[in-house]
Amino acid sequence: MRRTLRRPVAVFVLALLAAASVPPPARAETPLDLDLFGKSLEAAVEALRVYGVWENPEALHRVADIGYRVAAESGFTGFPISFYLIDMPEPNAFALPAGQIFVT
Repeated sequence: MRRTLRRPVAVFVLALLAAASVPPPARAETPLDLDLFGKSLEAAVEALRVYGVWENPEALHRVADIGYRVAAESGFTGFPISFYLIDMPEPNAFALPAGQIFVT
């Protein structure tokens, strides 16, 4: 009996040691810094000015619906997010620190 427990106990101890050596996950960045939030808003206005808005309410609704569902499933509640369609020929997307998400 004693011999049959030796291997499972050793595996358990090794698993505990391995788990203890894993660093904690990094904290997510949030736009709590008002300076960062302000710069993000300025960048959003600039992006809309430079690229132009793609006026397609149906596509915007589809993008926002998917984005909000992904955020809800992830448990994200850090700050509000908003979606914008921009007029660029190549498919792309980018986000700013204050929660503005741009999709082409």
